Amino acid sequence: MEKPHFRVIEINSGNTVHSIQIGGKIDKMDYVKMTDEASGQLTETLRIIDYKTGGKIKKPTNMYSLFMQDKDRANYVFQAFLYSWVMCAEEKRPISPLLFYVNHSSLPDYDPIVLFNGEQVKDFKPLADDFENELRKLLEEQIFNPELPFKQTETKGACTFCDYKLFCGK
Repeated sequence: MEKPHFRVIEINSGNTVHSIQIGGKIDKMDYVKMTDEASGQLTETLRIIDYKTGGKIKKPTNMYSLFMQDKDRANYVFQAFLYSWVMCAEEKRPISPLLFYVNHSSLPDYDPIVLFNGEQVKDFKPLADDFENELRKLLEEQIFNPELPFKQTETKGACTFCDYKLFCGK
């Protein structure tokens, strides 16, 4: 629990290739046997579990929506997918991202497995390449683009819990 995990992604910025280390502390990981949809067999699966004390359950329908600069984007799903992507480099078994919303956990139909495009993500690996492509695009085109000046977010409330709010002065 709460162990740091990181993965390197290479991006192009101007005429330079940068190796960026991305990751963080994952709340909890465990292994469970889950039914493989294709074969019907039980498969040992790594679950990436992130606990949330508030917020709404969001169900994104495409990868691009996770990377939009919008206050209503599914930022918790983005985080769970990022941790799953990081673990793809370390783990051979299927990886299933879960968001455990404490405020929804007592509902009778509650299931913490992340929904994406109307389906439970019982194995993130088929989504990993699309996620990495969108992540690389965000890093290259928005964050490390030497032609774009740094611009603070205009989304109110985004800075409330940001670790860097003192640094950027917002």
